[in-house]
Amino acid sequence: MTTRTRVNPLVIWVPVSVAVLVAAFVAWIGWPAGPAQLPEGASTVDVYLISDELSKPAERGQTDGWFGGLGMPCGTDAWYVEANNTAMCAALDGPKGTIVVNTRDKQISLPDASQTALKVWATEADTDTEQHTTRVLLVQDSTAVAVVALASPATAAPVD
Repeated sequence: MTTRTRVNPLVIWVPVSVAVLVAAFVAWIGWPAGPAQLPEGASTVDVYLISDELSKPAERGQTDGWFGGLGMPCGTDAWYVEANNTAMCAALDGPKGTIVVNTRDKQISLPDASQTALKVWATEADTDTEQHTTRVLLVQDSTAVAVVALASPATAAPVD
């Protein structure tokens, strides 16, 4: 009479459970995030100056899809930003400080005090250099939310 050894159920269930948890975690991390949006009303954002000399154009949609954000299309020294139907690898200087912006019907406006602060920070950064800051990036909770052209600082273009 031969005896068959019985496999302990834990030997099967533990690896299967671990595999399911790992797969769920990978799916959660890799899920593409939608564009950041500011809530309606007043919000405080961090200001980063965009260096036009060091920034370069990029193809749109480089961070879309599974694990797109981990691919780092701009390397480690620039932020990938999509706004106004264009994309760029933005070289940033900052944070310079915080300002208040107002959001209404997905339109972002900057009060006079915020516009003045942007102009002051840009002027300070341009002192003793030949380059001129023309754009700033607004960031909330480490996520880019809008780009402001200093030629018309009353409004901001939300990131796509």
